[in-house]
Amino acid sequence: GLIVGFNGCTIYLLHLCTMSGITVPVTDAVYRYMGKRQLDNAYHLACLGETSKTWEALGHACLEQGQFNLAKKCFSRIRDVKYLNLLAQFEEATKRGENKMNIYLGDYYAYSGRFQDAARNYQHGGAPERAMTMFSDLRMFDQAKEYMVAGDMDQQKLLNKQAEWAITMNEQRRAAELFVAANNYQKAIDLAGKNKWTD
Repeated sequence: GLIVGFNGCTIYLLHLCTMSGITVPVTDAVYRYMGKRQLDNAYHLACLGETSKTWEALGHACLEQGQFNLAKKCFSRIRDVKYLNLLAQFEEATKRGENKMNIYLGDYYAYSGRFQDAARNYQHGGAPERAMTMFSDLRMFDQAKEYMVAGDMDQQKLLNKQAEWAITMNEQRRAAELFVAANNYQKAIDLAGKNKWTD
């Protein structure tokens, strides 16, 4: 047949008296461009008509490469509010003059559930306390200790948080021990009195 035109990924052919449309998939080409880090080309090709899964993958690739404007366009296409909010935070921080790529990537990896990658980026960005806070919020206290900044204040804060978690898990004795280790004797005494411990 004779090609008469196209619309997005659909090519229209005229064969004798019949017009037919053939959809040409471009997903493989988009992923090839992403693999070569040619994200602008991947974006323009994806605009011809791609699935939300491909848009999401392209958005994540753009975020990891620091191309926030392109990532914003990708996530806007699929209306992914979570990552659009994260990108808005990055824009606000950049407007304030805080341009720390490793911190941004750390936040992105934390959003994605890749906590070890997030912690590594926080550490490279000079903010190991963010990694400690992230792990302590996730109740992963052993990992939080790895990123603890030297100083008694951070250790006491982490031990207090761990003790509070032990109370919610109904491990009263463990919580009291942690309060003592954090030099928070008043809470340890209150806990012992509440449970009527004599030792």
